[in-house]
Amino acid sequence: MQELVLGIIDDQRLDTPLNDTKADFSPFAAFLNGAMVTHGPDEKHYQAMKASDTTKPVVVQNEGLTSVSLSLSVPFI
Repeated sequence: MQELVLGIIDDQRLDTPLNDTKADFSPFAAFLNGAMVTHGPDEKHYQAMKASDTTKPVVVQNEGLTSVSLSLSVPFI
């Protein structure tokens, strides 16, 4: 199984640093994890997520970026 990960800039305001052509910001295009590559959070972050209260909705990310992850059962390349 492979995993394709890419980023999408959600924040379309002209005054955001993500859309400033002079800013020192270069978003990554995408990356592809090969088959059987280990990935995921480290133990500290995993335990913090596991201990968090999941009965109430919370905003997890509101920074103008969205990460997309596609798991592919057939090799992409």
